[in-house]
Amino acid sequence: GGPVEPLLTGVPKGWPGGLALGRRRIAAGISTAEGFGIYVADRGAPARQIHHHREAVMVAGAEGYDTGYNLAGLSADETLIALEHSEHGDLMHQALRVIDAVTGATVADLRDEGMTLQAAAWSPVPGDQRLAIAHEREGELRPAIWHVTTGSLEPIRLDIPGMVHVDDWWPDASALLLTQLHDGRDRLYRLDLATMALEPIP
Repeated sequence: GGPVEPLLTGVPKGWPGGLALGRRRIAAGISTAEGFGIYVADRGAPARQIHHHREAVMVAGAEGYDTGYNLAGLSADETLIALEHSEHGDLMHQALRVIDAVTGATVADLRDEGMTLQAAAWSPVPGDQRLAIAHEREGELRPAIWHVTTGSLEPIRLDIPGMVHVDDWWPDASALLLTQLHDGRDRLYRLDLATMALEPIP
């Protein structure tokens, strides 16, 4: 019943482009007539813009599955922000960029010409800068792990049909929770990353 207070101060009025809430940092995307901006606020301080482009760019996970929270925006240690963008001019096939959450400097870029990339979830272990993503290299969306600090992409080969996306990591980052969409049904699996064993979850 109290007054409504703004989550962020120092951002322009505009359209939302993703929101990631950390323990000490907030990352938000805002688009206006002037373009697309990425803003960061630390510990309740006014937000500051750290990235801007005329083409579409948003905090990753803004258009993902409606889980009620964003696993793809801020890394677990809140030092990195994942972005989905069309700065190359192809709005239908977005690319990924990871930037430093303080300076806005680019840490890593990933783009598949003519194909879509989506960020799914950062590893939940602070300092483990792996980002689970989805790619279209096999036709339908399939999962992979992007090792952001080295730039390498680790594909995940699965012997199941249909679209497969990452919902989350296990808390110790030992496994991934996957959802398979096939023949109109969703099925859950646990993928052990050490053995690559795929276990159905009833």
